[in-house]
Amino acid sequence: MEIPVDRYVRFDELLLDRLEVELIRNKNIPLSPTGLLKMRPDLFDTYNAAKKALHKSHVYLGESLKSIPSLYKASSFTVEFKALNNDRWNTHKHLFIADMGFTERLEDATGIQLITGSVPLDKWQVLLEQGDPLIEGSGWGEVRDLQIADSALTSKPDT
Repeated sequence: MEIPVDRYVRFDELLLDRLEVELIRNKNIPLSPTGLLKMRPDLFDTYNAAKKALHKSHVYLGESLKSIPSLYKASSFTVEFKALNNDRWNTHKHLFIADMGFTERLEDATGIQLITGSVPLDKWQVLLEQGDPLIEGSGWGEVRDLQIADSALTSKPDT
């Protein structure tokens, strides 16, 4: 059977990497090695291990999150914030997937489907400050100047 081929990809490009799995599972992932150590101490022991995993991850590459469902891509936000680390306030980035609400069809245009949801910056700030209650030792402590950064899936994260 003949089938047209758009492009060739390696098998490993089709599989989710470790950080993509965590993004889908928890709906958020830090975008720096320091962030991974602060928010996900359960994943990495050292800065170098976190940095290596992040640089190999599709999460780091942003726009290449092909394996993430479209609705997740559409509801992904990178937030920037300042947090205290080693006695300095530095800017950090974190990728979140907002919970989407229900879908509805417009009466005048049944082919158009609306998806509603919210961007819970207040809840995200609490998570960043206090960490995940299921992950011992996670969290930044005080977080300042939380805001939505560039498009989550088009900007490259900081290292």
